[in-house]
Amino acid sequence: MDMQSKLILLTVAFLLVGLVRGYCAMKEM
Repeated sequence: MDMQSKLILLTVAFLLVGLVRGYCAMKEM
């Protein structure tokens, strides 16, 4: 696996975590 795909995967995972966290925060309110 080359460096660029690793970077893309990291970015996608980070975005997913952010989305899930924001969703949970909205549900708590």
